[in-house]
Amino acid sequence: MAPDAPVQNCRNKQFGNKHMVGLIILRLALMIGLPLVIILAATSAQNRRANKPSVMPTADAELGTGPINTELGGGPNVEYEYRQTSFYEDNVTKRLVKTVFQRKMPYIVHSNSNGYLIGYEYYRTDGTLEQEKVVFPGETMDSSVATKYIVRKYDDVGKDIVEQRNYRADNTLSSLSDKANHTLTQFRRDGKTLRCVQTYDGENYYLTYYRLDGKTVWWVYDYSQNSCKTFFDREGNNFEREFTRRYLFSNVFVMGSGDPPKPLCEDSYKRADGTLEYRQTWYRVFINNAFVDCLAELEVFSEDGQSVINKIVFEPRPSDQPLVIKTESNPDPNNANSNANSKTPNVPSYMLQGFGGGLDLYGVYDDDSHDK
Repeated sequence: MAPDAPVQNCRNKQFGNKHMVGLIILRLALMIGLPLVIILAATSAQNRRANKPSVMPTADAELGTGPINTELGGGPNVEYEYRQTSFYEDNVTKRLVKTVFQRKMPYIVHSNSNGYLIGYEYYRTDGTLEQEKVVFPGETMDSSVATKYIVRKYDDVGKDIVEQRNYRADNTLSSLSDKANHTLTQFRRDGKTLRCVQTYDGENYYLTYYRLDGKTVWWVYDYSQNSCKTFFDREGNNFEREFTRRYLFSNVFVMGSGDPPKPLCEDSYKRADGTLEYRQTWYRVFINNAFVDCLAELEVFSEDGQSVINKIVFEPRPSDQPLVIKTESNPDPNNANSNANSKTPNVPSYMLQGFGGGLDLYGVYDDDSHDK
């Protein structure tokens, strides 16, 4: 795989802090809910003189107009280019610390810029950390939403993160994590309309996904059971069904642009009496410079849910393209002389719709068009 080829890492369970961004050494601190702690290796004055930073300090309104202390970095043992500290009126209590990290540090994988990662730490007059802001060199993907910068708020003692907001490059709010209420809310591209809300009832996590109006519940996913209740199909018709999901990979789904289609999950739909009605198998493929989910197999079960009465294998294609049948165990006799491109599967049309190819638990990489 080429060095710049896109790679996907998808976890089959995405709870709470595991959705939080991880960047350079901040990754571990955030995932376990700790405040920002930067550890720097000591360097000699001679080493600092021999290794100048790649970028020099520039004017920044965030620092204010008071005295500013600047510490130059650079060199193999210092992970920042420079660090600046501004102070309150007493010229002793730090107000803001700005850190420009080295370009060689490992940024988030999908960053589309070679610029510098910048961190801001805002302190209260009592010396406790109040807020921090992390600015990516370019818009990247974090918590499955487009993110240019992140703002985190801390508790009164500056120890624990109580809120995190992700913003896109156009300054619209993409997600909000409220730790006090154990909620993670994702917004559509306008920064106001709800896309989905993850909640916690003290035992289990649930995800409520909304239609494009941000008010009508589309489906609700129960993480503890890997089950989902749907209320509408993609055309907006009533579609009350329940299915369970089984992931077809262990813990992490890894895929590169040059890889062949890979199995992603199985969704098993039940009838009202609890018997198994049909099962879909979804694959992920790289088509037209994007990762998309495709319906690869469909198994239709008998009335008692015990045996397969029809199995259809499809060509891997995006869900917005017509399905092409490769094989079908119990085809419609009227299709016997048709070619694969024109054959119609011998099943009800609702069995061909997806919430797996459609049910990306946190949207399809912040793209609202997938929900139309």
